[in-house]
Amino acid sequence: MLKISSRAEAKALIGSGWHVLDVGSGDSPFSLATVLVDRMPKSDAQGERVRHENPSGTIVQHGRPLVIADIEALPFADQSFDFVYTSHVVEHVTDPTRALGELMRVAPRGYIECPRAWFEFVDSSPFHKWLIDVAGGEMLFRPKTATEMAFGQARRIFDLDSHIFERCYGQVFTHPGAPDPGGASAVKSICHVCVYWEESIPHRILPASMYADEIDA
Repeated sequence: MLKISSRAEAKALIGSGWHVLDVGSGDSPFSLATVLVDRMPKSDAQGERVRHENPSGTIVQHGRPLVIADIEALPFADQSFDFVYTSHVVEHVTDPTRALGELMRVAPRGYIECPRAWFEFVDSSPFHKWLIDVAGGEMLFRPKTATEMAFGQARRIFDLDSHIFERCYGQVFTHPGAPDPGGASAVKSICHVCVYWEESIPHRILPASMYADEIDA
């Protein structure tokens, strides 16, 4: 089961005493997480627009245990957690099916957040490998082409004018002090895929030549 949700709704679903895993916690870990996972920040020196995969290049724990691991090979037993949270990770993976399979293996439910496909052309990253949407109760993954990657990198609104980006899209940020720390604004849901899942994460890998609105054509 997969449904559109928000970070605030996800928090409300988490029970007292639950074991909660945050996969890809980085510099802004999920506040209700009891265990953090990150593969550590990476950087690439190619080109002045290329930024850190973890923008601040830091890991924040707030006293919680941190496990160094990749989402595609989580070092936990089956159903070790009650809930798994992952924000801005699945767009980075090599194999979405394997990554989502690991989330389903370690917990029966969870929350996933990532940029929508169109937003990749507003705030692109060289580390984002997929254009992601939700349709028909499925997450749809389409690999970025080299042309799309180059187009997005050359036209990042934040790089061209950060003030315009903040005015238009400032509420997509949900870290403490952001305009929408709860992650429930209309801007957030328009710009990002935000889904809650139970038991399974229905998904499909589309060919690079196919867009989400063409799957039923």
